[in-house]
Amino acid sequence: MRVSPKILPLLILWLTLFLRLSQPHNQAIFADEGINLYWAQEFAQNHSQNYPLLMDGRFLFGVFLGSVGIFGPAPLYYGRLLIGLCALLGGAASISLGQRLGGWRTAAWAGLLYALLPHALFHERQALTDPLMAVAGAVAIAAIVALTTPRPRQTALLILTAGLGLAAAFLFKPSGLVYAFAPPLVVLIWPRTAAAVAKQAAVLVLALAATLGFLWLMAPRLGVDDGRLATQNLGLIHCPPIACQLDPRAQWAEMQATLPDVPSFLATYYGWPLLALAIAAWPLGRARPRTQRLTLFLLTLTAAFLLFFLLAGRYQLVGRYLLPLAVPLVVLAGYGVQKVGGRWAGWRGTAVVCLTLAFGFSRALLLVAQPTAALLAGFDRHQYVTGSVAGLPFQQAAQAIGDETAAPLILTRHFMRYSLAAFFDPRVGQVQNPWEVTWAAVLERLAQDGAVYLVDEVPPDTAASPTAWIYPYQAGQSAIRVRPIRTGAAEATAALYEFIYAPPVEIAADYTHLANQLNGLPAPAVVATYPPHQLALLQPLLAAHLTPLALEDGSGSQPWVVAEVVDGLGKAVPTAERLEVVFLAETGLDPQRQVETWLNQHCFRTAERWVGALRWVSYGCATPAVAQSWVLDLDFGEGIVLETAELLDATPTAGGLVRVRLGWRAEGVVARPYKLFAHLFDADGIVAQYDGQPVGELRPTTSWQVGERIADQFAIQLPADVRPGMYQLRIGLYDEATQTRLTTAEGAEFWVGGEVRVGE
Repeated sequence: MRVSPKILPLLILWLTLFLRLSQPHNQAIFADEGINLYWAQEFAQNHSQNYPLLMDGRFLFGVFLGSVGIFGPAPLYYGRLLIGLCALLGGAASISLGQRLGGWRTAAWAGLLYALLPHALFHERQALTDPLMAVAGAVAIAAIVALTTPRPRQTALLILTAGLGLAAAFLFKPSGLVYAFAPPLVVLIWPRTAAAVAKQAAVLVLALAATLGFLWLMAPRLGVDDGRLATQNLGLIHCPPIACQLDPRAQWAEMQATLPDVPSFLATYYGWPLLALAIAAWPLGRARPRTQRLTLFLLTLTAAFLLFFLLAGRYQLVGRYLLPLAVPLVVLAGYGVQKVGGRWAGWRGTAVVCLTLAFGFSRALLLVAQPTAALLAGFDRHQYVTGSVAGLPFQQAAQAIGDETAAPLILTRHFMRYSLAAFFDPRVGQVQNPWEVTWAAVLERLAQDGAVYLVDEVPPDTAASPTAWIYPYQAGQSAIRVRPIRTGAAEATAALYEFIYAPPVEIAADYTHLANQLNGLPAPAVVATYPPHQLALLQPLLAAHLTPLALEDGSGSQPWVVAEVVDGLGKAVPTAERLEVVFLAETGLDPQRQVETWLNQHCFRTAERWVGALRWVSYGCATPAVAQSWVLDLDFGEGIVLETAELLDATPTAGGLVRVRLGWRAEGVVARPYKLFAHLFDADGIVAQYDGQPVGELRPTTSWQVGERIADQFAIQLPADVRPGMYQLRIGLYDEATQTRLTTAEGAEFWVGGEVRVGE
């Protein structure tokens, strides 16, 4: 039975589609899939403020998926289906190139080899950006090759297709600029007309214009003006050397040390029969002399690889990054099949063809039916199956949670979040990092009979139970644990609290550094911690002149009732000269910052410092009588009026505090978050100062309501070696972004008033 040349390409494309879309759930989850789907969902929900520019170098993928609404009930599988559909373009490009090179027989062989190619099949079944980059580049290659024929038809359309293909390859992933070299890689193998150079130049110009045009159109959605492009981790791709000023020599040495076994990679994904046929196509084809073609080919390939290295900054040659070679290799192999079959009639030609097809067909079936058991390149097996944040356990965990509810609240950490989020619709289910939730939200969910699922990594011998589901992970080196919490009982909430707020012992080094600084304080002080459980780790490290104080709620258990802690502050905090408070991720437990608000209202804040993850705030809590006061009604402009000022310490000693109270009024809407400064100075300059947002950083000027009065108090810490004598106080406001001070109606940059005499 003879198949029509018009029908055969359709049958081959159907086979390509069938293999890509069959049983997509068999492919284990990979972290990049979850990341890409997560950002696609952010884009689809119009969360522009959360969608980072370039998204680590692959933002068009998110736009592509987000534009079609990449939501549940199984967004991971849906995403893979979309990638499978796009893979048709790779098959179509192979058929088109084959037709240009050797007629419909070469086209049929090229399309069939592409459909069965393990390299393309495995990676196109993943919802990754790189296959899309390769598909876009393959379309560009097909168009450029068509332009090199003696009399190309529809030249303008081919130029447009090639330009848009190159632009899309770059926008799907900036390392897609490798296609600036990949088209010549193919074109140099066949004869070219003199006009081809000009046509390709037009293609590249059009590609640049299309890229810039896309960026301009998408700027409102992609946060182009938010400054995040300047950060290294949001560069083109993983901080490329040319963008992050890394040492290319060190990068190259590291890459050489970790290069995979290239022959093994080629044998695994392409097979030696196919590669041999691709190589045989050069001397058998009608083109330039063999040595010249081979030289040009190697030079172009080397240039493409070096360009990719500079753009990607990768120290490992990842298998999916070589997808640009798939289309030209199968086309060459298809041409080789036709030529070998023509020259080796009989059993020899048949054997070559059968070996080539048998390799691809057997690998393709296994990749579809059981991909985790298929023969993969070493790096790909580690990254997709046995490596970190990849593999079947995440799929099993997500399915178990999904069997209970379609709208879960899952708490996990870092990249595990993305691997799980790929399975749920973000509009009804949430997969979050612990620091992204508040304690009040967790308790509210439990009160509404909703479960909270805690997912973490544990030792492989952890026992399973009805309250702890265990899934082997990392080749038996660890396990994924899922703990459903369905009750607000004390034991359950304690487990929740410990998961959400990491135990202080995990950052023990930070407490050691903090204690060393606290112990260096010259004056006695009371040391408190919030949340209170930090004190058990910090207290043994404190010197004798420091008194520990626990901010408990009376129950002695965790988590703590914030309102009761605040009520107890009035009794627990003494009228000490100095109070040092250590905060650790307190906003999750106390999102309204009630504890810090009470301290700012009843004590005088002097300074804030960070020691690792710990925030250390100093206060003076004794309240002396007012020494001097002023009614000012001083207008600083921008809607800010300083109504009153009080000086509580007119005769401090060296190393002491100068406490100040201010009364502000908002005359209008304040557009900028101005910071206040308070200086003690003499003729020689400033000797001490306080600087910060009003009310201990809790009431920035942008939060003031028109007509509102804001009470603010703070303390200026005097140096221990300050000279005795008379000093003056001055107070003003400035814009931190521009360092520009606000001025009064009289043109003054600050108010000067009050005298402070520092004694011996």
